[in-house]
Amino acid sequence: MTVPEYAARFNELSTRTGYSKADLRDRFYEHLADSIKDKLVHTARPIPSLEDLITVSSDIDVRVRQCRAERERQRGRTATTTTATKPAAPLHTTPFTPPTRDPNAMDIDATRTREEFNRLMRGKCYGYGSTTHVKKDGGHNRDVCNYRRRIGHRETVCIGKFLKKPRSQKLAATEEGPEEPQVAASTSTSADARATNALIAQLMEQQKALADQLASLQKSF
Repeated sequence: MTVPEYAARFNELSTRTGYSKADLRDRFYEHLADSIKDKLVHTARPIPSLEDLITVSSDIDVRVRQCRAERERQRGRTATTTTATKPAAPLHTTPFTPPTRDPNAMDIDATRTREEFNRLMRGKCYGYGSTTHVKKDGGHNRDVCNYRRRIGHRETVCIGKFLKKPRSQKLAATEEGPEEPQVAASTSTSADARATNALIAQLMEQQKALADQLASLQKSF
């Protein structure tokens, strides 16, 4: 307890003891905290009576508690400053490892060639990319590439897209780019020739119709 609290309790009990004032002074001093006794030894203030001892001890108690509180505050400020100036721990404690590049992946920044396209398409259908048939057996005569607007293959195997040519808006009737190697074909019958000519004529009519539509649209703008 504080010295004033101790003095109040001491005075309350001292009236029942019958001790003299000198004895009470000695008893009061005996039960003071050691920190206050140390200060009393060096004080120049007179403490001959119990009342004087209580007054001086109370003043010393106030100063001791103030010093203790100041030390606690200083310790708290030091801890806060240390925490604030301590460098933050890195978010990643393990070194960064770049992702492994697929050796078969194509470099989009590299200059692509038709030879590279043919190498990648080796053993595949040039109209669809399938490995189960060649283009001439795949029935791709009606397939339209949405990228270059060419007939005969799909966008997934478009050489124009592979070579990064600009996207086309106009439908073309012929296939652009390299074709898969062809074996010597047998002599076609007259019926096959007529069917082929009819298909070509149909495709040309479709091309003309699309060209007319595009011309009309351009005029409207």
